[in-house]
Amino acid sequence: RVDRSSAAGRAAAMAGATGGGGGSEDDEDLFAFIGRLDAEAAARLFGSCRWAALGVLQHLGPLARQMVMRLLAVGGPTPWAFWESCVTAETAARARLREARDQMLALKVLVSDRDRDTLSLRPSFRDQITLALADDDTQRLPWQDENIAKRARGVDLAKLESRARRKWTAILHFIVGSSEFRPPDARVIKLLVSMGLMQHRADTLHPKITRAGYHFMLRDIHNQLWLFIRHYTQQVERPESVLQMLFKMCFCKPGSPCSAASLDRTQRTLLDDFELFGLVSRDSSGSDIFYPTSLGVNIVFGQSREEKMAAAARAIDMDPTASGATGPPPVLGVKPENPDQVAKRARSDPNAAAGAAPARLEEKNVFIIVETNFKCYCYTESSLHVEMIKLFAEPECILPNLLVAVITRSSIREAFKMGITADQIIHFLVENAHPLCENRHRPVPDNITDQILLWEGERNRVTSGVGLLFDKFLESEDELFQRCVRFAERNGWLRFVTHSPRAFVVDEHCRGDMRDFIKAQRRAGA
Repeated sequence: RVDRSSAAGRAAAMAGATGGGGGSEDDEDLFAFIGRLDAEAAARLFGSCRWAALGVLQHLGPLARQMVMRLLAVGGPTPWAFWESCVTAETAARARLREARDQMLALKVLVSDRDRDTLSLRPSFRDQITLALADDDTQRLPWQDENIAKRARGVDLAKLESRARRKWTAILHFIVGSSEFRPPDARVIKLLVSMGLMQHRADTLHPKITRAGYHFMLRDIHNQLWLFIRHYTQQVERPESVLQMLFKMCFCKPGSPCSAASLDRTQRTLLDDFELFGLVSRDSSGSDIFYPTSLGVNIVFGQSREEKMAAAARAIDMDPTASGATGPPPVLGVKPENPDQVAKRARSDPNAAAGAAPARLEEKNVFIIVETNFKCYCYTESSLHVEMIKLFAEPECILPNLLVAVITRSSIREAFKMGITADQIIHFLVENAHPLCENRHRPVPDNITDQILLWEGERNRVTSGVGLLFDKFLESEDELFQRCVRFAERNGWLRFVTHSPRAFVVDEHCRGDMRDFIKAQRRAGA
């Protein structure tokens, strides 16, 4: 068993909490999902959707974007030696170049010819970026037609965002068993159960939250929404159709009218469910017009650091009229504004923070400051976040926009009994840390992280797992036994070994590899 209380264990926990490790499917974001698409699906994703190509380009790092622009000018395959000649011979520079290449390969932007050692842009991606650069209509938005402005009705953006937020908040309250809101639509409840976030029980009318549901609740809102979308992608024949809709939506403006005429059947079904989640609002007149909300617009890129800083300033100042900046990301990376200026402007001029109608996406955010004395200062106006924090901390004082709580052994143990893990608690504290905590060595003090892991270690002193036993080695096969043990240990599969009698246990997933190795060794010995 790995000692999670050690410095290495703490570092691993913090890496998992910040998204730097793990690699589990639950921690996979939209761009990691694109990396799992096959070549044909990637070609379809970019082939008919410039917005998907622009969204991926926006996600690339600065060096990778520069490589894309150079490859656009070259047109054909470029030898890898050429790219190496463009950077200095320093190890760090070469490493950054390889990282940029690997990122583009992972996102299906590049096509690599290993035999010739050349790189070229994927044709569908190259064509869409070229069309976007050549388009003289720089204000073009997705799902727009000539008559959209005449057919669309005027919408109150503040009311639109308020309805959207209430729909999403009602779903979260339903998951935790709160009766503050009416239960959501039956389709939403069915989806929550199919995702494993809730399960039906014989003694209750409504389904109850599961361990996966607690994990879901401790995520930020954009990760929660992506988990729903990823579930959809697993149910359809062509997931790229869902991804295209998400990328188009991220380039829309909240409250802008959009036409559903060009949506395919999968996207129309998705649009109906998006309305249940508060991601879009449909026209009440029955037309094919819909209006994206801030939840839908920000589902791909999430919330920027500047917006979080402004939201944190408003949370502390209790400014009821402040609004949050929303809208499509800059295509080629416009330099962001200084966060301190954004926060200062949010205090003095609320409407200037958005530059548009009030959308206040962040009004339900939580900003947590954890001190070394185990006290937590949580800036939030959401009763839902108060209930979530009370899952693992004991409240001491509740004010309109501030919860003061203390993390204790008993409160953490109660959370463990409900199926919440130490990593989930640490992840929640790190992800929702106040922006001012970025100046610290770690957003959550080391002694807090260590102690939570130690309290979990009290319950998990012994862990069980499935293994595969290899035994009955003859005395004449002692050398074969030693080679098998070394092979399993070298690959990280070995879990137990004894020399009298000769036997060892390995992970179950390596059954075929071990048997093939033993057979090959016996044939070689024969």
